[in-house]
Amino acid sequence: MKNHWAAIVVCVMVTSCSGGNGGHSGPDGGIGGHAGAGGGTGGEAGAGGGMGGHAGMGGEAGSGGGGIVPKGDAFPAGAVSFFNRLACPPGWSPFNEAAGRMIVSANAGLPRGTTMGEPFSSGEDRTHEHKLAGSGSVTAATTLGGDPGPNGLFTPGGAFAFATTSDPASANIPYRQLLVCKKMVEPSANVLPLPAKLHTYFDLDTCPSGWKSATAATEGRIAVGLPPNAPADMPIGGEPFTKPEPRKHKHAFSSTLNTTPLGSPEYICACTFVGLHGSYPVTGESDEVALDIPMISLVQCEKQ
Repeated sequence: MKNHWAAIVVCVMVTSCSGGNGGHSGPDGGIGGHAGAGGGTGGEAGAGGGMGGHAGMGGEAGSGGGGIVPKGDAFPAGAVSFFNRLACPPGWSPFNEAAGRMIVSANAGLPRGTTMGEPFSSGEDRTHEHKLAGSGSVTAATTLGGDPGPNGLFTPGGAFAFATTSDPASANIPYRQLLVCKKMVEPSANVLPLPAKLHTYFDLDTCPSGWKSATAATEGRIAVGLPPNAPADMPIGGEPFTKPEPRKHKHAFSSTLNTTPLGSPEYICACTFVGLHGSYPVTGESDEVALDIPMISLVQCEKQ
């Protein structure tokens, strides 16, 4: 019996020593295994999981271990980005200057921090209206006199002009509201670096170390997601913004004036009015107004 218990004690001691000195624990993981001298109490547990995985007190942190997980991110201080969350992440603060505004890439004539227009209120569908001026002409209408009486002029012909104001109309700006935050601290250590060619806006006068100014094609323009199979970094639309002045637009328009026939007064004759009536073209042009798209300019940089 003594020999039997001695064998058990020896077996346990051998297993423990093997796990502490770097041996594998076996199919069920056990307590030790792959810990080694620097592995401490943990070690790679094996198929059964054991008590820990590749961590130990001084070992490399693993999925099942208790190592220190790096916090923070690799974005430099001053970076500005959108987040689909209710609060900014650690190290970031709300960038209130951009609340209710689109971001446009800054340039020499539109320095960082320049704002245009009034910011959107939550869910606002911004409208605008125009003053309209137009003109047209009508043909003279006459009455038939009694037989053999002469015809009489009932309405004179000629040109006419008018001025009015349009009803408010939606600018139909497609947008989505997201929380905008600014990085307030420097990049954290021991985190994965940001990928090259990444474009980010900065509330800085110049790009930080490791970043360069984006191409000139982006300056004064708003970035839009790339459609499928489309060329990238291609300037589209009008000239870039070069000063804090909203873009204006106007409309040419055409319409039709429909006239209504009137009966002839009986004091002229007892006959019915047969003067000309119908439809007449009307043309005109609106005044120039701004869509008032709210924007703020920030430095756009590319990761090197």
